[in-house]
Amino acid sequence: MQDGAIGRQPPPGLKILIIAGATPGLSVALFVLTGGWGDVGWVAGGASAFVVVALDAWGLWRLRRWALWLSWVLSAVAFIAGCMASQVRIQYRHAPTLWEWLDMWLPIGFLLLYPLIWVGYTVRPKVRALFRSDP
Repeated sequence: MQDGAIGRQPPPGLKILIIAGATPGLSVALFVLTGGWGDVGWVAGGASAFVVVALDAWGLWRLRRWALWLSWVLSAVAFIAGCMASQVRIQYRHAPTLWEWLDMWLPIGFLLLYPLIWVGYTVRPKVRALFRSDP
C-alpha cells in the first residue's frame, strides 16, 4: 500500500485489475444509457449502473472495505449475466463464421472469466488485508 498526497493508493497489480474491470463496466452502462431506446427504464438502469460502477471503482482505488464487498456483488451479477448470455448464444441457428464466433464469445468470455479472476485475486488474505479498515 502506498501513501500519497491523495491518501492510500492500491499496489500496481490491483490498480490494473481495477481499471480492467471498471472500464468495461462503465462502457456497458454508457451503452445502455445512450442506447436510444427511449424507454425510461433503460435510461434509469444505465444511469444507475454507471453510478454504481463508478462509485465502486472510486472506493476500490481508495481501498475501502465496502467497495470490495460491492465489487464481489457486481462480479456475481456479471458472472450470472455471462451465464445467461452464453445460454442464448448456444442456441445460434447456423454455423457461425470465425468473426461471428469472436463477436459472440469475446464479450461473454469476459463476463465469465473476469469475475472469477477478480474474486480469486481479492479473496487472498494479503489483498484483503489492504481493505481491513476504512480510514
